[in-house]
Amino acid sequence: MLSITKVNKLKNAFFWSFLTNYLGIGVNFLSVVLLARMLTPSEIGTYAIAGAIFAIAQIFRDMGISGYLLREKELTPIKLSGAMTIVWLLCTSISLLLLLASLPLAAFYSIPELTTIFQILCLNIFLIPCGTIAQTHLRRAMRFKALGAIELTSQIIHLIVALILAYNSFGAVSLAIASLSATICTLLLVNIAYKGKKQFALNFANANIVLPSISTIGLANILTTLNNRVTPLIIGKSISENAVAIMDKALATIELLNQLLMQAIQKVLLPYFTKIREDKGNINEAYLLVTNYTLLFALPFLFYISVLSEFVVLTLFGDQWVDAIPLVPIFALSSAFGMTVRYFGEITISLGLEKILMRVNLTVFVIKVVAILIVSSYGLFAVGYSILAISILRTFYILSLIKSYMNIGYFLFLQNTAKTFLVSFISAIPYFIGNIYNVPFTKAVEVIILFVTVVIAWLTSIFIVNHKARHDISILLKPIVNRSLLRKE
Repeated sequence: MLSITKVNKLKNAFFWSFLTNYLGIGVNFLSVVLLARMLTPSEIGTYAIAGAIFAIAQIFRDMGISGYLLREKELTPIKLSGAMTIVWLLCTSISLLLLLASLPLAAFYSIPELTTIFQILCLNIFLIPCGTIAQTHLRRAMRFKALGAIELTSQIIHLIVALILAYNSFGAVSLAIASLSATICTLLLVNIAYKGKKQFALNFANANIVLPSISTIGLANILTTLNNRVTPLIIGKSISENAVAIMDKALATIELLNQLLMQAIQKVLLPYFTKIREDKGNINEAYLLVTNYTLLFALPFLFYISVLSEFVVLTLFGDQWVDAIPLVPIFALSSAFGMTVRYFGEITISLGLEKILMRVNLTVFVIKVVAILIVSSYGLFAVGYSILAISILRTFYILSLIKSYMNIGYFLFLQNTAKTFLVSFISAIPYFIGNIYNVPFTKAVEVIILFVTVVIAWLTSIFIVNHKARHDISILLKPIVNRSLLRKE
């Protein structure tokens, strides 16, 4: 069993991570909605292509260094010097390569504007090492209050810069400049927040010491990013940038879950899993607990995003994105399968099983590239269904590995999540009742009533089935109930 101290420490870390994350959701929401109306699908598609390539470059520049620094029991000067040597070497090389490749890449996609975007983004990569040490120490210390405030400030800077430039007809370039502005803001603030030593002498001998551990984690992370980003790259060439934009908006509805839930959780997990391992605690129990709670929130969310896809897309992005509506249910179902093994990366790195993670990511990447290359000529629906099929295969593959390496079998997993699935099923009932009475759920009033009903059903079912979250929900609801009783008195 996890000790009360460890559980409370986890809850405290999650509290600050979630709180600061939710404060930033409004900024992100406003950004997506406003920019979807200020920029054309072609402009957004152009930046999506650049963003996919930039994300791949980003993971190459990290090369597993963040994961390595977070999981190490003690960060000695030699380890920090070696890690920083690798980081500066990678970032300098990648930014230079991206600069040299800007013209050929723009010519390859027949989009001249990509040249300027890549030139701006290469500077973004070059500056990243300036905040690596400070950010690592803040995460290891679980200072998620400070990190969240920094992230929120950077998001606001990004929004302001993007809106000003988009209003002045900078097009897709406005997003690149906004990204650079946010990065500079983040680097300045993390270095202000961390008071310790931030710079270490570059030493290639020290780099050779840490390289074996870093390279394996790095390759696994590279493959993860490639898996996430390869689809728009292929579609952008085989179909069009408009197709990339449509798929991007369909995925943006699912991304709401990432912003609402996953980002806050994943910031905490790697340092937390590592801490449990160091203290010789029950890491399996911690993994199952976090997965169970994640599914409790994620499954109802994905169900309603799927069935209300028309309302969500039209409300958030406008009529010009109507083609994205039928893709949302496909991606939602794919995400639901992925959620069951969402933290496989964090748990394997913390346990020193990054080679297993690398093998999984490589297998999935090869299958995904081949599948999308084959089906992309048949349109976005074919691509969507291929992604769903791959997600299902990946989920069962990882579950089998979890059984082998962590001794968490299918029965144990289902035993821990059975009540979560039951709560999710009960939460879906209000929608089906509405369907019986032919409620279309296309108007704001109908959706608001449905939302309130679903929340009540969700909370009630947690208590009825005696879910593990019952105690935590009671703590959250207690102040509200007490306040209501005081008003009645």
